[in-house]
Amino acid sequence: MKESEENKSKKAPTSLFILSIICIIYFAVSFIINVLLIIGGKAIDFIQTIPVIDNIIIESLHGGTFFYILKIIFCSFAIFSVFLITKMLRKGYFLFIISQACILILPFIFLPSLSYDYLIMKFILSLVFAVFFILLFSIFLPRMK
Repeated sequence: MKESEENKSKKAPTSLFILSIICIIYFAVSFIINVLLIIGGKAIDFIQTIPVIDNIIIESLHGGTFFYILKIIFCSFAIFSVFLITKMLRKGYFLFIISQACILILPFIFLPSLSYDYLIMKFILSLVFAVFFILLFSIFLPRMK
């Protein structure tokens, strides 16, 4: 009886899986966009034809290759942390917070050509969503080991 209770406590709830899938899709799309931006040429033309993504890459077009590589690294880091969260590991939650902080700070460092007002507006919007997902993941923090 105790073993089945321990197994239930170690298994991630369905709502956590749904939240994780949403995060993984977001970071995977960002990962793919940045890979295509590194490739350049026709890949950028292809990205700009996709309705929603064309608005997302406007900011990224002002960055250089190093900016894209760092975004790829931090998106990979975020995906890895979400996998750790779905395994109910507490360190995944803290790694997710670190990856979100790094992704939020990157534009200020590598995109000085954009106006400060635009960067602040983008930062606040991104911060709202980052905090939203961090709070949703924190609901499951007491059950994590």
